[in-house]
Amino acid sequence: DRFGLELLPTVLFECPDLTTFADHLCDNHGAAVAPPTAELDLERELRLLAAGFLLVDESDVDMHAELLELGFDSITLTEL
Repeated sequence: DRFGLELLPTVLFECPDLTTFADHLCDNHGAAVAPPTAELDLERELRLLAAGFLLVDESDVDMHAELLELGFDSITLTEL
């Protein structure tokens, strides 16, 4: 939602964690989400968004944890 992208709910199954999701966004929507050299900035932005959704500190968000384990579902992931 923040980046103005329309993502299919199936992205949750294609990208099981935030790192993979960041890679997917850079690969498929690069110009819309970040300059090519800003992949780490995108990962940090996703970490901040996830922390806000989960109501936890940014440092508590494991970028490699399964999104389903973190509490995301196909709808909430597309709303990031």
